[in-house]
Amino acid sequence: MLPDGARERLLETVNAARDRLVVDWLADGGLRIGELCGLHLVDLHLRENAACHECRTPHIHICHRPGNPNRAEAKTKHPWQIEHGTVTCGLIKRVSPAMVHSYFEYVTTE
Repeated sequence: MLPDGARERLLETVNAARDRLVVDWLADGGLRIGELCGLHLVDLHLRENAACHECRTPHIHICHRPGNPNRAEAKTKHPWQIEHGTVTCGLIKRVSPAMVHSYFEYVTTE
C-alpha cells in the first residue's frame, strides 16, 4: 500500500501512460508488483459480464505462472485454467474505472 499522498505525488511526476497505469493499478487494485508484471492479456476482463461469468463487474484474474518471459510470478497460487480461450478461477480482483481508463490510454497511445 502506498503511504498517504504518495499516489498524487507520483502522478504529478510521471510522464508516460505506462507509468500512470502502473501507479493506478498498484494503488487501486492493491496488486503486488509480481502480480501486475505477471498479467497476461487473457487475464484482463475489463468489461461487465465477461465470458468467465465469475464476476459481473470488470476484473482481472491473478494466475501464478512460472516461466513468464519477464520472470514475474504472482505469489498466490490459486488454481486457474483456460477454457475456450478464457481464463477462469485464479485470484479474482475487481478493477476501478481509473484502472480501466489508464489501461486503454496506455494501449492506444504507446
